[in-house]
Amino acid sequence: MNYGEKIESINAMIREIDNIYMDICRTDSEKAYTALSKILTDIAGYMTEFMEKIPVLKQYSIDIPQEVLLSQLQNLLEAFENRDYVMMADTLHYEINDSLQFYVEIMEECKKENLQL
Repeated sequence: MNYGEKIESINAMIREIDNIYMDICRTDSEKAYTALSKILTDIAGYMTEFMEKIPVLKQYSIDIPQEVLLSQLQNLLEAFENRDYVMMADTLHYEINDSLQFYVEIMEECKKENLQL
């Protein structure tokens, strides 16, 4: 998958995360849980990919603490397993969403500068 396709895919996931967050806020928890169950593997995949890129990003003077990304993913999985909708909403909206958006920004810059991750 090239940068453009990956960016588009992550942006679509971010929109879906926003929808899940809004469902939780509207107390439509089961709808949110079902929607999250459909994309949880993809979220974990992109977060893992982001963590795997950290050594390369350090070469470009971009310092990302891997333990923060790992903690975000663990929080999301814990919230999902326990059906803790407050933790799920907070983790999705304030952590995962921001990390994925930052990853997209990095990829956009790499694409613009013709750099490989």
